[in-house]
Amino acid sequence: MHGYAFNIGDLLRIKPGTIDYITTPADPDKHYTHSLRVVFQFWDGKQNVYVVTAEDGITMFIIEDNAELQEAAPKEAQVPDTVNSRLLDEDTYQALRRLGILDTSVRSYNRGASDYSRHIIQPWTIWQDYNLNPWDADIVKRILRTKQGDSRRLDYEKIIHICEERIRQIDMED
Repeated sequence: MHGYAFNIGDLLRIKPGTIDYITTPADPDKHYTHSLRVVFQFWDGKQNVYVVTAEDGITMFIIEDNAELQEAAPKEAQVPDTVNSRLLDEDTYQALRRLGILDTSVRSYNRGASDYSRHIIQPWTIWQDYNLNPWDADIVKRILRTKQGDSRRLDYEKIIHICEERIRQIDMED
């Protein structure tokens, strides 16, 4: 077992001089250096890592050496979450890495008008974990996305069209 300096629910800030500031591709002008609440913790094989969320729901990973405890206002009770504070076993850790949940270098941004990178779990993750065929994967993608310019109705019309084609294929197999 590895001892953690911080607990689930703690508010952290980035230690001065370790990281100048943290931004996200969605909002590069917003700096995340304080008020980062610990929501999960794990040992990555070399160091303690904390999954933290900012006030606006942006989630990020902070290694223990780069963080320090931030004084919380007295009204903010810090109740440990005993379910999420467990250490990850090796198989779960490797599965999360394979699915891109822990290695977010490619998934931290997207090309085009979709907003997948604003979420921890992206369509790719679901496709991989469920080993979906291209038709089912396309349906999941259309349900999860919010794309500027396309109406929600159009997304559902496309889903119906995809389902009709998939049903045609299934009928041909029988």
